[in-house]
Amino acid sequence: MTVRSLIIALSLVLAGAVGASWVQTQGGSIAVSGFTLPTENGQWITADLYRPRSASADHPLPAVVVVPGFERSKESLDSYAIELARRDMVVVVIDPYNQGASSSTLEKRSASLEGYGLVPMVRYLAGTPNLNYIDKRRIGAAGYSAGGNAVIQSAAIFGGRKAPSRRARAAAGGDQERKPAAPVPSALSAVFVGGYVMSFTDQVLSSVSSNVGTDYANHDEGSYRNALASADLRHAPEALRLVNSVLPAPEQVTRVELGKPYGDAAARTLRIVYNTGPMIHPLLPYDRRSVAHLVEFFTLAFGLSTPLESTAQVWPLKEAFTLLSLVGALWFLVPVTRLLLKLPFFSGLVHPVPAPNPQMTPRDRGVFAVIFTLSAAIAAALFIPLCRATAVVFPQASAGAQTWWFPERMNNAILLWALANGALGLVIFGLAHALRGGGHTPRAGASGASTTLGDLLRTAVLAACVLALFYALLFCVYAVFHTD
Repeated sequence: MTVRSLIIALSLVLAGAVGASWVQTQGGSIAVSGFTLPTENGQWITADLYRPRSASADHPLPAVVVVPGFERSKESLDSYAIELARRDMVVVVIDPYNQGASSSTLEKRSASLEGYGLVPMVRYLAGTPNLNYIDKRRIGAAGYSAGGNAVIQSAAIFGGRKAPSRRARAAAGGDQERKPAAPVPSALSAVFVGGYVMSFTDQVLSSVSSNVGTDYANHDEGSYRNALASADLRHAPEALRLVNSVLPAPEQVTRVELGKPYGDAAARTLRIVYNTGPMIHPLLPYDRRSVAHLVEFFTLAFGLSTPLESTAQVWPLKEAFTLLSLVGALWFLVPVTRLLLKLPFFSGLVHPVPAPNPQMTPRDRGVFAVIFTLSAAIAAALFIPLCRATAVVFPQASAGAQTWWFPERMNNAILLWALANGALGLVIFGLAHALRGGGHTPRAGASGASTTLGDLLRTAVLAACVLALFYALLFCVYAVFHTD
């Protein structure tokens, strides 16, 4: 039964990987590969390249660089990559600095000065003769959330705002105000900013010489930071600044018409504002309407003609196949662990299940109810204090500094919270155990909490082996099919 279960699990993984690869490559009409770009100071950017096979030196296609959001990897925006590539655009999806397989960065203001890696990637695409199937005049970028901020900041850099050198910043104290320089031809002809509007300031927009589209969830929970503390972009100062930045004074608007093209794509003054809803921030890149807006914007900005409707999308099918692989991979954990437990080194960890405790009395049920309520209340009360405690335990990450160890400041809070709740849970478990008495003392070993040092060490080795096998399976799938 164990071997059969293992075969079923691996079959699900294989079926999901084959299906995901078939959707991702459109049955082989799109070549998907990975590459690493060396950047300054020994840093590097890891990326996936989606190349329609119709792209060639004689028939160059426009290109779009996709930038995921905070603490996300390139696979999180497959929806963008797949749908753009299906419409004859070369797509490069990067792992931003400090995320995924890309390196960390020495730049504290990475979004505004490096675009989290977008800036060196665009410079490479625009300057290299290697990718001769890319139309250098039509290079765009799309980002979501923090990636959206990186995209508009990069558009300002390429449009005229100069990013000062590290030496110049050091000489000026590291944080001098940047002033827009004289406009220069931008390497970015079009950018799509998803889920982020706070960078639509006069300083940034005055340097942008690219077509710009933006989409924002109309129930975005981060909208409290916007000027009107609202997710409605029709009257938002941020959206009005974006549109009016390209309109003559007599034509400037006081209300943005959602989905309406303002300006001229040929002159790189196109502006389109979308407000997809009902939707919240983390789910917007996985909303068919928002992905359709992305496709519509780049189709217009690049002057493309495609027989595919913007709503004709296949990325959800790829996610369904990925889910199938995930189910198989989680299933894989059970039979592979059972097989490991048959090895002589681990076989001593197998013990008979202890007899159950006596039936709970009303008193026992009362203790359980009190302990359950108390545990839930403690967990809720500890969350905010432990979030604040990350500033003390992980001061570098909490201050936004780039560090190799525990760099994810949002996840660090969950880490502390889980550790504290686990420790307190053991204490509460012991107290509850001690409180059960009066002829109903728990049987020895019934809790399953007793062990020996030898068993504890072997359990740790077993866990490491299972983890290694799981990731070996993941890496094998990625190496063969280049799917998540």
